[in-house]
Amino acid sequence: MNKMRKIVATLLLAAATQFVHAQETRMTFKQTEIKGSAEEFFSALESKGFARSGDDAVTGLFAGHSARVSASVTPITGTVYQVTAVLEDRRFWKDVEADYLTFKKNLTLKYGEPAVSGEGFELPYFRNDGHELKAVSQGKVTYMSSWMLPEGLIIIRITGDGRRMNLTVKYTDNKGIELHTQEETQTYLNDL
Repeated sequence: MNKMRKIVATLLLAAATQFVHAQETRMTFKQTEIKGSAEEFFSALESKGFARSGDDAVTGLFAGHSARVSASVTPITGTVYQVTAVLEDRRFWKDVEADYLTFKKNLTLKYGEPAVSGEGFELPYFRNDGHELKAVSQGKVTYMSSWMLPEGLIIIRITGDGRRMNLTVKYTDNKGIELHTQEETQTYLNDL
């Protein structure tokens, strides 16, 4: 199932980049366009009530939940192309599943049905068997939905590390991912 998740994620990213030339707007997070430097992006979020959490993240309320928000930047110009919000830690499956289902419902209301969605457990684990935390940490749980929009891609998924579980929400801007791909290629070519 892990291979399948990687394949689906790769296909989604590839499909999202095809929309780049047709798009006119940027992907937004908290009504802030995903572009510019991390400093500029985080400053914009600070003006909306977020607080710095080191050099590479801010913390604050996102859709009524405490969240740590980080930004991925391109390798040459340091332009933000992706934003990741990790919601507060959850120890119990029912809580993280409720977060996932609430976000999925509301994103579906706003953007329509997800392009890809799947929820399930791999053997030997089952939903509500009391071992969900272990199953999540071992990659035996797939709770993931994604929305492909003209301006980018939104992915929600349940993640965890054996001590806690979280809902992770990623926003990827199409123009930004195109720039990232160009800069990454240029970095490789410069090194070869």
